[in-house]
Amino acid sequence: MKAAFRFPATVACPFGGHGQRVSRPNRFSCPRCGGVFSVSESGRVKSIAEPGSRAVRPPAMTCVQMHFPSDISLLPRLRRAVRQVGSGLGVRGQVLGDLELCFEEAAMNVIVHGYGYDRTRPVVMDMGFDRGRGSVHLILKDRGRPSPGGWKVDKARVRRRVRARKAGGLGRFLIQTLMDQVSLKRQAGWNVLRMERRLVVR
Repeated sequence: MKAAFRFPATVACPFGGHGQRVSRPNRFSCPRCGGVFSVSESGRVKSIAEPGSRAVRPPAMTCVQMHFPSDISLLPRLRRAVRQVGSGLGVRGQVLGDLELCFEEAAMNVIVHGYGYDRTRPVVMDMGFDRGRGSVHLILKDRGRPSPGGWKVDKARVRRRVRARKAGGLGRFLIQTLMDQVSLKRQAGWNVLRMERRLVVR
């Protein structure tokens, strides 16, 4: 009798063969090549969208999860993967660009401040579309140092830094400005940052 497939597990991306850690049956985007594939309860891997494809039919995808190491050199490819996943969820135009930018800022914050540039630590991203709420969300999870003060932004301090032309410290302000809802909590040893943007569905 064949043993049941057990999660979490490492599966091979069907496009480039890259190993990817998955925690449950779901749809995933490979952080290295950008291809989108699904993993069933039995562990079967099925191709959904090839790397570089322009669109994925929205009904095929409501939530995608990516696991990747805290390697800053992966950010350009991860940002492209976010764009592809967002397109597959039906997100377009400026909203999609804002999601890309917020993902990059949040991931950079994790890598620099949470993990201190350690390239080997785990990061998990969930991106999904809630048709009932008419919104798209990005959830970024890491095991780095908890952020002091949560996700509060001192807007007066940010304005002073901008006037003084000082670099740094603007990522959180940018995310708060572009997203409709932002929350950060500590859950089972993970920092869980949730960003949500409402959008008009045509």
